[in-house]
Amino acid sequence: MKFLMVLAFPILAAAMNLSLFAQDKLMSVEENKAFHDKITKGIKLLPGQWRPNFSSEQIAWITPPWPSQRPEYGQEFIYLDFPETIKVGNTLIYLSHVHPRFPAIYNYDLEKVHWVAKENQISYERKLPNGLRFKGSITIRDPSLAELRISITNNTGRDLDSIRLQTCAFLNPVQELSSPTDSNKFVFVKDRGWTSFATAKTIRENSGEYFLGWLGGIKNIELPFVIVKSRSADRYVVFSWMEHSYSFIGNPSHPCFHCDPWFPDLKNKASAEIRGFLLFFEGELPALEQELRRRFPQLFTSDTVVPRFPKED
Repeated sequence: MKFLMVLAFPILAAAMNLSLFAQDKLMSVEENKAFHDKITKGIKLLPGQWRPNFSSEQIAWITPPWPSQRPEYGQEFIYLDFPETIKVGNTLIYLSHVHPRFPAIYNYDLEKVHWVAKENQISYERKLPNGLRFKGSITIRDPSLAELRISITNNTGRDLDSIRLQTCAFLNPVQELSSPTDSNKFVFVKDRGWTSFATAKTIRENSGEYFLGWLGGIKNIELPFVIVKSRSADRYVVFSWMEHSYSFIGNPSHPCFHCDPWFPDLKNKASAEIRGFLLFFEGELPALEQELRRRFPQLFTSDTVVPRFPKED
């Protein structure tokens, strides 16, 4: 009898499990694909990390609104270093990590500051030991646009001028944006239209409003946008701090692109805020230019030429 009970128990358990699963419906391949496409569309924001050993960093993960080209990933994330640096004059006040070539007053020893997540938004606030306080927020404003805000409050006891930041969008985690080249990143050069970084670096005339380089360089860019193009389709990501854009740069060996902003001079106890965006767009380049004109007409001049798609460099 005991033997029969031992033999019957696993059979009974298996039958119960079958009964349990029989109540569930397995999606068809078509249903599963539709479900996958549904949950992998739309911009998503997450508090992120890039270099977990550096408590000083403020990394945001931001997805393009379209599904990944690698289905097993669902969606892939741009890593936004927000900000990577704060520089006052020639002094590097803050660096989000440690770099052997760039000593900073504050980096590794800072305490961890956590992001605060709300619906469609993440934000943080950090105070440096010298009294400089800065806040950042990223907000999904519509299905294609994430608004960026950074504010600085000067409680250092002295006036600050020539304030420049670096904000790095690391592209390597997004396969279709990760080509190790400057030829997929574009800026708008007067009388030339959209021009790849690779070509823009060869244009030495200071005929623009914004710099191509690391917080400086040649002032040959006319509009405050930098664009990266997908290698898989007519898809683009636009990065801008609008009228507070200062310089643009990329790093082909470390696929990223920068739109680096400037801040107004700050008297002691004064504060300022700047706003920017990441815009995701599917379509051809002339249509993207029209979308930028529609959203940000104040950033265009009446004599801005209609851009043309550049040839591959």
